[in-house]
Amino acid sequence: MWWASHNWEVLYRRRRSSSAAGSRIVDTFNAIAKAIFGTPADQQAEAKEKLAKETLPAQLTNFEKLLEKNGRNGFFVGSKLSYTDVTLWVALQLDFSRVEGSRDQLLGAFPAVKKLVDSACVARDVHSTKA
Repeated sequence: MWWASHNWEVLYRRRRSSSAAGSRIVDTFNAIAKAIFGTPADQQAEAKEKLAKETLPAQLTNFEKLLEKNGRNGFFVGSKLSYTDVTLWVALQLDFSRVEGSRDQLLGAFPAVKKLVDSACVARDVHSTKA
């Protein structure tokens, strides 16, 4: 499994350097989880629409700025994968899998976030379990 062989200590140390982005990502993850899992079934369509059209664009604007500040290299800290990068990737994958059409709608306006999401490094590390 990818998680058993990955050097989590290195990711954790990088996480400590990215606490500003990390706390915002936790807020993003909570917003996604609340809209998807914490909303009654009869209100989910409205909650998902608000998530995709209001909540996430506001938060992704902040992430875009943080990624630009780091040189638009597709990472929040330095030039390597960090815990923060993986956390945002997981949060957005949850949204993309549950809110139809949200991936293209959201990422089109945020090229630095799109670069992180599409990063070969993130995809390789996260999907290496499919070997």
